[in-house]
Amino acid sequence: MSLFMKISLFVIVILILVYFIPNPKKHFRELYKGNDDIADKLERFRKYPLKSIKKDGRTWQYIDTGNGGETILFLHGMGGAYDIWFQQIEALKKDFRIISVTYSAVNSLEEMAAGITGILDAEGIDKVHVVGSSLGGYIAQFLLKNHGDRLEKIVLSNTFPPNTLFRRQNEGLGRIISWLPEWLLMRTFRENLKAKVVPASGDNPLVEAYLLEHDYGLMSKKQFIGRFHCVMQYFEPLSSGNHPVLIIESDNDPLVPKVLHDSLKMLYPHAQVHTFPDQGHFPYLSAPDEYTQWLYKFLGGDRLHEKKAISGVIENYYFKGRKAGDVELLKKAFVEDAMLITVENGKEKAATLRQYLNMVSDKGPVTCTTTLLAVDLEGDIGIAKTKFDYSPVIYYDYLVMEKRGDQWKIARKYYVKKEAR
Repeated sequence: MSLFMKISLFVIVILILVYFIPNPKKHFRELYKGNDDIADKLERFRKYPLKSIKKDGRTWQYIDTGNGGETILFLHGMGGAYDIWFQQIEALKKDFRIISVTYSAVNSLEEMAAGITGILDAEGIDKVHVVGSSLGGYIAQFLLKNHGDRLEKIVLSNTFPPNTLFRRQNEGLGRIISWLPEWLLMRTFRENLKAKVVPASGDNPLVEAYLLEHDYGLMSKKQFIGRFHCVMQYFEPLSSGNHPVLIIESDNDPLVPKVLHDSLKMLYPHAQVHTFPDQGHFPYLSAPDEYTQWLYKFLGGDRLHEKKAISGVIENYYFKGRKAGDVELLKKAFVEDAMLITVENGKEKAATLRQYLNMVSDKGPVTCTTTLLAVDLEGDIGIAKTKFDYSPVIYYDYLVMEKRGDQWKIARKYYVKKEAR
């Protein structure tokens, strides 16, 4: 073998060894320089069990937690996973069901949408509120265009509209990204984080440690490249139509140019807009309490809380009181001047609360099946529909609820008696 061949072979071996240098791995605790309480909360959150589905040969992981009649779908950005939203999820899960996804290593928005809707199908969820940040906000807009019937309210956070700017700016990287060794790709990403993203967040230790941990091994090269291709992909945008939209932005976002922030607001001219001062690209990490408050308010958390309060009064006082013949429990369900009204043969028949309680006291406990059929409210007035099944007789109640002080009470009860079929 000639000297040239030996040198060439040696160089090739060195290049191969350099290419396959493993990307170093570091844990969040090693990287985090802030309050231990935050690290403890993240570690506890990561102990929650994950679910997974297979879609087109790819595995999709997600968390399904919380309770409530409405569901929030959280979609993260290029860097991160399902748990980047841990502070919002912990705060909102008492009022909402929550799905938070980690993207599989797919390379197009169509594949992203297929995986995400596949999760919703697997969980039997027809409609969701979607909260998407950065790439997640871009995916949310793609879902709006192609699966808009499955979305209710939409939060677009630190994100951008369909555009060709990113593709033009990253054309060179797009040609070579697949050939770069993983360690070099992740090191370049880390340097960008340290130089731009972390300073813009006010050097927030959670932003720094969480994102660096993903660059140090939690995010694979395939996942990174797939997310990169999704950011570069263009699609024709669709305005929000009848979907309420909240745009959340920061005035010093280092990753989304102002021209794209402005274009996003032009695309959704009826959207609510909240601008965080000096919070960078990840305000849900650097200003979690204020961020969560905006989500709670926009997604109707106050309304859901009040509906739960109404349901509690009906189930704990009205239903239980009537079944047990407990007058004291029933008093907690009604205002003192409540009226109970029905119509027979075209004539209204009304009774006072005192007359109703005397009747309950005389009859005592009853055996029946109770069902809360519906609850709605506007301001301090609520409406509920209930069913008392005594078989063969069924009573349907339409309850007018009033919020007096901080307590919901039944002010009027309209009822209908029917024979079971």
